[in-house]
Amino acid sequence: MEEDLIVKKLSIIVPIYNTERFLCDCIDSCLCQDFEEDEFEILCINDGSPDNSEKLLREKYSDKKCVKIINKENGGVSSARNVGIKLSEGKYLAFIDSDDYYEPHFLKKAIDILEKENASSLQFEYNVVKESSRFELGEQYHTWDNMEYSSGHIRSNNIVWTCIYKAELIKNSAIMFDEKMKYAEDTYFEYLFFCEAYKANKKRIVMDCAVYNYRQVSTSATNIKNKDSKIKHLRDMMILTEHYREDINRYDNSYLKEHTICRYCLSMQAYLWDLSMNANYSEIKKEIKNLKERGLYPYPIKFFSRKTKSTKRMLINYLTFLYPIKIYYLLWCRMIGILRKLQNKRSK
Repeated sequence: MEEDLIVKKLSIIVPIYNTERFLCDCIDSCLCQDFEEDEFEILCINDGSPDNSEKLLREKYSDKKCVKIINKENGGVSSARNVGIKLSEGKYLAFIDSDDYYEPHFLKKAIDILEKENASSLQFEYNVVKESSRFELGEQYHTWDNMEYSSGHIRSNNIVWTCIYKAELIKNSAIMFDEKMKYAEDTYFEYLFFCEAYKANKKRIVMDCAVYNYRQVSTSATNIKNKDSKIKHLRDMMILTEHYREDINRYDNSYLKEHTICRYCLSMQAYLWDLSMNANYSEIKKEIKNLKERGLYPYPIKFFSRKTKSTKRMLINYLTFLYPIKIYYLLWCRMIGILRKLQNKRSK
């Protein structure tokens, strides 16, 4: 068979920006997944990284035909992932951040399960590892034989790097990441995939094994908590909320319509919670007026009794479900403002 006629089983999309010191861990872990070189590809999307990431890739992996380097101007992780989707040749897609790494010898077995079950996607768990953690391929490793898994109607996940996706469903439905968003871009991508898979009656495989290692890097966007990052987070939460509101009438299916309404309400709750924690009372009153003029507030009152072992999360559920009542929300913000002032006095 000619090489260009070989259908690749998997495309691993790796957005790269300023992760030179972790990059080899990431790529090495992708290479240790038991595929033949012509069965998969690792798409290294260099998102205008100013460090030596590209040089490192060319020096270390030039003999690996499955490692492909694509250079582009800096546009953010969503832009890089979208380039990867467009250029991918694999039957399935996986996303990994370039400072993270997989456990070895897993992805090939995961693809075999996806093929056997004819599922739309496969979801797995992840470990949180220290910044100093390293990928190691020792003599002792997990073989992942006889893995237990469940399947059924797809459930939403919100983290794209804990899933393997059927590429056909993504490309036929033109599902892409919103390049305007720096935060929560995974959430909306997963929602769109969820809806398309549900319409197609495609199931998701769910595994409880942790095979992805998420590295906590102090300089990463998700760990920087300055005022500018908080403003950007609020902005992106509002973009997400507006997406959901626009999508309420997108689907004729009653379940998907209700699911979208619930996501809209949850997104508004999260936005208003963050607003109360990061803005002063006059700014909040002005924003509530703005939301009302745009038809975003008030929104339907819904209590979400989500299963959680976290007492804090359960308390937040109870505190936020009455946010659509303006007098309640403004009183809440008043209280938060008073508590913030008391805390500032104590810290002086």
